[in-house]
Amino acid sequence: MLRSLDDLEGISRIDAGNMLGAINRFPEFLVDAAHSSVIDVRSSHSIHSIVLMGMGGSASAADVLLDWLQDRIRVPVSVVRDSALPRFVGPKTLLMAVSYSGETAETLAAFNEARKRRCITAAVASGGRLQSICSRRNIPFLQVATGLVPRAALSHMVGAGAVMLQSFGVVGDVRVGLLEAGRELIRIRGQLRAEVRLSRNLAKQNALRLRRQLPVIYCLQRMSSVARRAKNQFAENSKVVAKYDLLPEAGHNEVEAWQDANPHMLPVLVHDSKESRQESTTFKAFKAALRKVGKVRPLEVRTGASSSLGRLLGPVLFLDYVSAYLAFLRGVDPTPTFGIREYRRLYSEMRR
Repeated sequence: MLRSLDDLEGISRIDAGNMLGAINRFPEFLVDAAHSSVIDVRSSHSIHSIVLMGMGGSASAADVLLDWLQDRIRVPVSVVRDSALPRFVGPKTLLMAVSYSGETAETLAAFNEARKRRCITAAVASGGRLQSICSRRNIPFLQVATGLVPRAALSHMVGAGAVMLQSFGVVGDVRVGLLEAGRELIRIRGQLRAEVRLSRNLAKQNALRLRRQLPVIYCLQRMSSVARRAKNQFAENSKVVAKYDLLPEAGHNEVEAWQDANPHMLPVLVHDSKESRQESTTFKAFKAALRKVGKVRPLEVRTGASSSLGRLLGPVLFLDYVSAYLAFLRGVDPTPTFGIREYRRLYSEMRR
């Protein structure tokens, strides 16, 4: 039984898969990517659209890439989480498959369909069949380190995916941004590690507030990757149901539902350190409405990161820690994912 979130021995006993260790290494993966080399893709194709294809934790990396880089890319970019590709995908589309294992069935199906449509293709993975296909077909491929669970490889995948996009010339040099974010996350990690006591550790304090609660995450539309990632981490790490919605849209519909909300639901407002005046007003109004109609005091997340990528990954890292500490409070190891394994087993059997 865990005595408190300052009980390091108790945490170590629960965290048999060492998820906390993987979260601690998150910033270093970004720094490593910042020192990687751009690859020679040997492509003279004209790219009119970009699709980032992935599932689960790998798709979270695609979401971050989209939120971070879309204003620096001149063509439409979208994330696809399905084996079926949109109709517009064709010979002038760059489809980059993002799959940590390289074995995800939906990603492989979409990748093969993209090749049939004569798309410009590339991939990021740790190996698997995806690497084999790329090797045989001379398709640009970047390999990331093996031995992680996919959700713990987020910063690896973001770094490799960004370098791949730079290699195709659709975005400028990304490596300075990766290094800046990595350094910011090292500072944030220093405030959130398990060795930092509860009285000074906001991630531990937030986990305590979320105990026996259903987290409902809200953030700005342009930071949707953060909200979806947090929802997924509460599911996979903490083994609790969570949901998310985006602002300002949620202020025009979902806020109404808080009048008769379940008392075991707790709103989590995820801020950006560089909100515009209008965005700040949106948050203030939404928070005030929640307190008035729902009689609830939202939990708020701020990290102070200032780089464009750090402003996304700072809150991601913070909430990764919260999800792990919440798991420890519940006495569960964050790493195993029985439900996901069972879904994949059944899916594989039913496809035969």
